[in-house]
Amino acid sequence: MTDRIRLSCNPALHKYLPLLTAIESGYFDASGVRLDLEPYVGSTYTQIPKLSSGDLEMTIVANAAPLFQHAGRGEDIRLIASVNQVRNGYFDGCWLVMRPDVWGSRSVRTPRDLKGRSIDGSAPGSPVDFLARQALAAAGLGVADSRYQCEMRTVEAWSAGLRSKTVDVQAMVEPFATQVEAQGLGIRWLSYQDVVPWYQETYLATSSQFLERQPETVERFLVAFLRGVRDVLAARRRWTPSLLGVASKWSRTTAEFLVRSGGLPYTRADASVSIASLRRVYSFWTGQGLVDAPLRVSDLVDVTALKRAVATVAHPSIDPLV
Repeated sequence: MTDRIRLSCNPALHKYLPLLTAIESGYFDASGVRLDLEPYVGSTYTQIPKLSSGDLEMTIVANAAPLFQHAGRGEDIRLIASVNQVRNGYFDGCWLVMRPDVWGSRSVRTPRDLKGRSIDGSAPGSPVDFLARQALAAAGLGVADSRYQCEMRTVEAWSAGLRSKTVDVQAMVEPFATQVEAQGLGIRWLSYQDVVPWYQETYLATSSQFLERQPETVERFLVAFLRGVRDVLAARRRWTPSLLGVASKWSRTTAEFLVRSGGLPYTRADASVSIASLRRVYSFWTGQGLVDAPLRVSDLVDVTALKRAVATVAHPSIDPLV
């Protein structure tokens, strides 16, 4: 039996390596799932309405303000597994990038030194905005204590802002932070690991309707995904030729660049969803005034199919957290 799942993601982001590895290894075919990957660029939140409308069966969403706004306003979304999270020694998906001349002046070394500085958080409520605001909060500062904006939303704008010295610090995602650093326009300064080491960044999401209608299909999808997770974890934080080949193919970057951008992405062996992380992020954004939709965060999560899939693909011994 083969069932079709249309899933959207940005395959250029190699933090999705477990999913891409599962595709390349044929695990979805072996599980009886015909996976139609629909690539896109831009915000993950443009994809959420497609779950409710039935234009997608699954997508990847980030743990950020728009997720809670969409869910609180009635969008049909369920988080069924985690995709990646912060873990020391693994790849970090977002960075605060500092202008080289600011770094060279030694005037900014800790988040406390951001007071009065020009900072751009890219898109409001996004994971990169979260990183920037949390860096300020770690120093007891708020956006009002700096020249804070969310205006630069493209790679070109990030580069231009640093080049023209419009901003002192720019929040941005990988692989573009590494590209900007390679061009001499910025220095990767602080990442999730430095500021929010507890942060679980992205999730696999579907609609409650699809989950109720085809629970076995979701379970078989997750079995294939977990096998991809197993393969990445088995590399023990080190790039292997096969993993580099997969990441290079999908991201359209060289193996040398991937190694420079950091290590392998981290996913829990059981892909479990941290409700504690979701609650902390939801609380932060409500406190910042960017989320006003009431929501019981635990209602977003349904890991029933995941638990069954984990029982099929048991490999706790390779998870560094065990």
